[in-house]
Amino acid sequence: MPLAGHGLRPPALRRRVSRPQLKRDPLGRRRLSMNNDRSGISHCSALATRASFLTGLVVACTPTPPNQQAPRPRVDTTLVFVADSGRSTTFPLLPARPGADAFLADPDAPLCASSPPPDSGAWRPNTTTAHSRYVRGITFLLPTAYEPFDRRHLPQLPDTFPETGVYWERSLGSWWFIEPQTTRHDQGVASFGLWIGPNGRYPTVGVSPTPRQVDLRECRLAVSGILAHVVLFTLEDSVGARTRYVGAYWSLEDGVWLSALGDSPESLGPTDFLFTLRSMDVLRP
Repeated sequence: MPLAGHGLRPPALRRRVSRPQLKRDPLGRRRLSMNNDRSGISHCSALATRASFLTGLVVACTPTPPNQQAPRPRVDTTLVFVADSGRSTTFPLLPARPGADAFLADPDAPLCASSPPPDSGAWRPNTTTAHSRYVRGITFLLPTAYEPFDRRHLPQLPDTFPETGVYWERSLGSWWFIEPQTTRHDQGVASFGLWIGPNGRYPTVGVSPTPRQVDLRECRLAVSGILAHVVLFTLEDSVGARTRYVGAYWSLEDGVWLSALGDSPESLGPTDFLFTLRSMDVLRP
């Protein structure tokens, strides 16, 4: 099942059992490169498809240097369900910009509107744990219901992993809120993730079956003293369930970009990811 964006990427599973939506994996790689002539190969499991059944495997996504055998993936979660057939579409769907990358921001977008901060008593500080030679860490606020994805049992990138070229993008961490099982047909799942890499463009999400994008707004927001490009959009599935997305990217230095993506279904209530971006502090080495 093709997933667009910066290339193919392994999706994680969205919430509706009979009409699943697919999103970027919790471990964060947005590019799935299987060409041996590149500087590294990203070995990740995608959704295993068999007839109309999908088995989603949320597994380690670890770039493997050339000439090194790829590690066997460890399965953290397996979800089995019947999925609707249909193609995957990459979001956000932006207005056509002649000669530009399909996911580049509008350079003339207005500043993001100010809004009253949420009740900070229900939020807590978080810090990235993944290492990079460009970032010592990123601190930010998220609601207390969001828990970091535990990466301790997963293979870690070596300190010698080259952060050069055009294919070295890596995850800096992800945080998840999974609603306790309810009697409703669906179970709410929300997430927030951070990435660092060489490409400046909006983070994307591949979704299947294709939902309807019901709104789109772009703006610019100061993140840790740097003006970031922000996109806000909402997707609605075939039964009317909506999920709100907030994506952003900003330049750290020449050829190095940070990006973030948060999503939350309406059933869980809104999460002010703009407040999360405003609260960020990027710590340099």
